[in-house]
Amino acid sequence: MKLVCVATVGLPNLLSEIVSHTLDAQKNMTLSASFEFLSQAEQKLAGIDVLITSMEDSQSEVIDEFLFRHPTSVIINLSDSARTGEMMKVEINRFEFDDLSPKGLIQAIEMGVSKNE
Repeated sequence: MKLVCVATVGLPNLLSEIVSHTLDAQKNMTLSASFEFLSQAEQKLAGIDVLITSMEDSQSEVIDEFLFRHPTSVIINLSDSARTGEMMKVEINRFEFDDLSPKGLIQAIEMGVSKNE
């Protein structure tokens, strides 16, 4: 079983402790690092599988930028109460086309663009 490397950024102390104790109980997961700010952690997060944070919606650009630079990582963004959260990851979707006609090309373009809306 692969060892899952987890890091935390910006978690309040109590929440950080809960996450740490939760991960310590898992044989296949390790808490590799904890940081107060993502800017402190950026260069040290190479190879991290999961980043657990607690950022407000106003900081969604920071999360998007992180995922752009670390497309194989997963972000789990917890609410302040830690009772809810969201997981974000980059997914690549691949669609194959057989015998692509001009009309089929237009349909493929429209399908690709509609995924971004």
